[in-house]
Amino acid sequence: LKITASAIDEMRDAFLMFAPYKDRPKVTIFGSARTAAVDPVYVQTHDVARSLADAGWMVVTGAGPGIMLAAMEGAGPAQSIGVSIRLPFESRANDVIHDDPKHVSMKYFFTRKLTFMKESSAYVAFPGGFGTLDELVEAVTWTQLGHHDKPSFVLDPFGYFDGLMAFVEHGTREGLISV
Repeated sequence: LKITASAIDEMRDAFLMFAPYKDRPKVTIFGSARTAAVDPVYVQTHDVARSLADAGWMVVTGAGPGIMLAAMEGAGPAQSIGVSIRLPFESRANDVIHDDPKHVSMKYFFTRKLTFMKESSAYVAFPGGFGTLDELVEAVTWTQLGHHDKPSFVLDPFGYFDGLMAFVEHGTREGLISV
């Protein structure tokens, strides 16, 4: 019951934070918190986010370092929304969104993912670890189950997700995955 009440509080806070932007298109960008600013993927993330913001999209990320910071720097504070997770090794949101009213901090990964899925109509995945994979698979699952009206998905062009795409293609050929 305690977890349920806490999750409901988190979702309420997130929904209230997103409410003023309900009519704005939003894209969630996933990727590693460990990507360094000198990495070409960081630079590409920055540029993609800037292009999306220039086209009127709000950029939603997990508000951490790495890819999330690159996306927020590219989009700029006015076009950025942060949904961070409280972790023992990350003390606060990145400098772009920290203390911004367009930031909400969550205890639970499932409420954070729900917020990403509910609020965005497009997803961009850059290289990352298990968290990135979990978020990407969640977005694809929501789409397959009909919870989204055909959102757009973009995977980085560096080939990082080639193995995942091979898995999907194999599962589709075997009749185990419907796309």
